[in-house]
Amino acid sequence: MSKFIHLISSVNPNEIEQIKLVLNREGIETNVNGEMALQAGNIELSGISGASIRVHQEKLIHAKKVLKEAGFGSAESGPDDKYYKYMFYIFAFIAFGVIAYMAYISLF
Repeated sequence: MSKFIHLISSVNPNEIEQIKLVLNREGIETNVNGEMALQAGNIELSGISGASIRVHQEKLIHAKKVLKEAGFGSAESGPDDKYYKYMFYIFAFIAFGVIAYMAYISLF
């Protein structure tokens, strides 16, 4: 009997079901850990880390390829990641400027 290896995690129960469906259609057996905890309610407030989908060790590479083709769990950074990174810096600079201006006005 082979061991199950972690493939992907999510706090979205719909995403977990979609991933299971995609993998099962390819003949990859899945084991979900923490699926019932997602039905408890608001995940952000409860501190639950989400559900983890695990697959057989020998099917791990095939499962990753299937998920990549389906658009799940892409670990590669795309051009959007750079865009959001720069937007964060711009927002931080503007926020710093506003706070400095408010401090200047309140002191003088």
